[in-house]
Amino acid sequence: MGTAIMIMGMLRSGTSAVANALDKVGVFLGKPSEMKPTDHTNPEGYWEFKELNDLDNECLLALDLGDHHLRLFPAQWQEVPTAKALLDRIESTIRKNFLNRPLWAYKDPVLGLIWPFYNDVLGRLQVDPHFVICVRNPLDVAASMQRRTAQPLNIGLAQWLVFMIACLKESIGRSRTVIHYDRMLQDPKGALEPLIRRIPELTPGEAHYRGLLDAVKPAMNHGKASKEDLKALPPIFLATYELCLAAANEPNAFETGELDQHIWALYNERNFWQSLTLDLPPFYASAAWTGLRGMEQSTYFLVPSGDWQSARFALPPMPQGTELYITLYFLPTVVWIRKAVYRSQQGETPASISPGRFAFLTEENGIKRLETTFRWEQILVCTPMLQGPVQLEIELLLQSSSRVRMEVLDHVAEELHARLYNK
Repeated sequence: MGTAIMIMGMLRSGTSAVANALDKVGVFLGKPSEMKPTDHTNPEGYWEFKELNDLDNECLLALDLGDHHLRLFPAQWQEVPTAKALLDRIESTIRKNFLNRPLWAYKDPVLGLIWPFYNDVLGRLQVDPHFVICVRNPLDVAASMQRRTAQPLNIGLAQWLVFMIACLKESIGRSRTVIHYDRMLQDPKGALEPLIRRIPELTPGEAHYRGLLDAVKPAMNHGKASKEDLKALPPIFLATYELCLAAANEPNAFETGELDQHIWALYNERNFWQSLTLDLPPFYASAAWTGLRGMEQSTYFLVPSGDWQSARFALPPMPQGTELYITLYFLPTVVWIRKAVYRSQQGETPASISPGRFAFLTEENGIKRLETTFRWEQILVCTPMLQGPVQLEIELLLQSSSRVRMEVLDHVAEELHARLYNK
């Protein structure tokens, strides 16, 4: 069913320049009217098909990879409540806009982070992906991000490592080309030659190359860092960059499999450090109630991991109908709940969940979606008639990042405004 050139890499690493170049040599990236518009941060154009780009952002949000996409990709990603709908929408968008073409390209720097979505969809559609991985010195990337967005250098460096190793790891066993940012701007025709040799359908003529040379400008390169400068960083940065340089300088470098072994080693090392640097704190979820001795509570340790987890609250014998006030996270959060039960000597009894005072509850495909704002009364549960000790178990998935928090707060503000004026 054709070939898709999938362009990825860290932000500010030439993905737009490569996509622009492929457009100039005749590769279809989408109708001009359907591309992401230019702005002050990328006046030459993003060269991203907007409908797919919006879906990619939804994938990042659904996986809760954090504000800077630094969290580990969740192993249970297919169990994320919106995963199936996202897969279907990506497939529908590709069918409608690209599938009738033998060769097309799509560019989004985050593709390596969310590749399992595209791997699933392209497999369904029998499309062969060819990875184009764009690389640039991480110090130049971080400096460029700082100039554009005032982002701290350490965040840009951490992003570079996460993005690049994700791209390399997902490319193992695939047809792939690594293109260095500096080479792309200095010699765009030479930079594309290894890719052109690998894609039989790609046959540019002299007119295409003239357009290419007009589009890609060396003046776009503001980099000053050298490979030697990376020695001041942890060794994994230099090791990853040198591997990328080896693949960019020798197009057949992947054929022996040796580089892939290095990629796996770097991937495992990155995961070790990444697992220690989650950008959201853990929290003790609590269930509180009024008991014989006043206000009592049971707590359980949770973390916004992007995976399903169970919160289990040990409860003493209490009268039927006792209200439990449950707090799951201390920041505005989306909580997906697929199971809530009481466990006792009598077996398992379903627990009926209601939203707290400043929370809103909906349901999608049989899974409850709870939007919570403040720290108290996020969930209300009433106890049934049960004998002996009881355990309340809630199987849930937490999403909390600055983007999620803003969306929750905006939605809650709208709901409260509607309630106020509907009275």
